[in-house]
Amino acid sequence: CERCNTKVDAEKGVGLSKVPYLLSINMTRFVYNWEIDQAEKLTDRVSFPETLDVAKYLVPAESTAESGGGDGGDDAHVDFGKDGASILMRGRSAIGLQPQAPDALNYDLYAILVHSGGVAGGHYYAYISDFAKNQWFEFNDSTVLGPLATTDVRRAFGGQRINSYGYYVAEGTAYKLMYRRREPKVNIQSVDDTHIPAAVI
Repeated sequence: CERCNTKVDAEKGVGLSKVPYLLSINMTRFVYNWEIDQAEKLTDRVSFPETLDVAKYLVPAESTAESGGGDGGDDAHVDFGKDGASILMRGRSAIGLQPQAPDALNYDLYAILVHSGGVAGGHYYAYISDFAKNQWFEFNDSTVLGPLATTDVRRAFGGQRINSYGYYVAEGTAYKLMYRRREPKVNIQSVDDTHIPAAVI
């Protein structure tokens, strides 16, 4: 402790002062194990919500300048949202900013990046949500499967299952989560087919 100049028990953590429109969360599945002196992958089961209330993870700003002033944020992207609306970085000052929108800092999960395999190798694929249809799809190389059941998507939580031979095997595990802020005036629910290359369709 710098104030009392002695060693004390302490808590350490990270707080967010502002959050972007698109929030990316790394699950830190790959770590270095000092006991065995090598890298390893953590396959433990970790659940995550489809709707994330980010407001409870924001720390109070020390000044109005840090919190984005009275308008709830600074411009992060101009002409990015629906009909060219600006996207704001939202901070503590945005909480309760709009009484008609109590979920101003709620985020919706729209993509889960998944890794199957171990630390030495494996395979990457993604679960991606279609906002307009409220359905999930699996994008795996050139194959798209879906719509998926909720249980299919929750396999990304990780953990182990017993395969057809009776052995425990690790599931593919989410290593990155992508959330979008629920903000109806800027959220785009779908992309018109005219904006998608024919080969992709």
